[in-house]
Amino acid sequence: MWALLGLALAGGLTHRTTREPLPARWVERPVVLPAGWKQLDLHVAPGGVLGARGRLSLGPAVELRAAGATDDAVQPIEVGAALALGRREAPARSVALELGWEAPRLAPVDPVHRVVLGLPCRRQWGGSRWTVGPVADVVASAGLASRVGARGEVGLQAGPLGGTLDGVAWLGSGAALSWHGSVGGFVQLNRALRVHGAQRLGDDEAPSGFVGGVELSL
Repeated sequence: MWALLGLALAGGLTHRTTREPLPARWVERPVVLPAGWKQLDLHVAPGGVLGARGRLSLGPAVELRAAGATDDAVQPIEVGAALALGRREAPARSVALELGWEAPRLAPVDPVHRVVLGLPCRRQWGGSRWTVGPVADVVASAGLASRVGARGEVGLQAGPLGGTLDGVAWLGSGAALSWHGSVGGFVQLNRALRVHGAQRLGDDEAPSGFVGGVELSL
């Protein structure tokens, strides 16, 4: 997994393309990275677990994504891709189709695979950005189980300082409800570097606790 992140961020998978401008402000950035950019997020999760997320643009409309951590019970290995379906400027608006695969954890005897599909729609209003969209997943182990849900994110930015609130609500079989989200803040030091932290909440997926890290756009 780390080899994949290293290869992606070194540009080994990038196609030769004209680099598009990356909006200077975080609230103006689209769901899919503009062409020619790479992004790496290094963070510390609850329990001192080290994690990383990488994004790699393959052109004006496609990006690859990968994530992993030193403890896959906190952050499972994930790989995925996103396809931009539309993007406009002033104000910034974008919509994309996302597909991800979560690898089985190493410890359990019965492997569990998870495939996630999303359709996030994002819009900027002044110093804020709003993202909403449906999500669905399929989990394969001894059998198949599926859920549908909705995801939302609100971000505010004034100068270099910003705050975030995001969450996902799931409806599973038997009308079972679950959710997870986070409340956080950040300091955008420049176009390439953002320091962030968030408190995870909820009863689904990753354990609750504080996560802090740095995000590099290259």
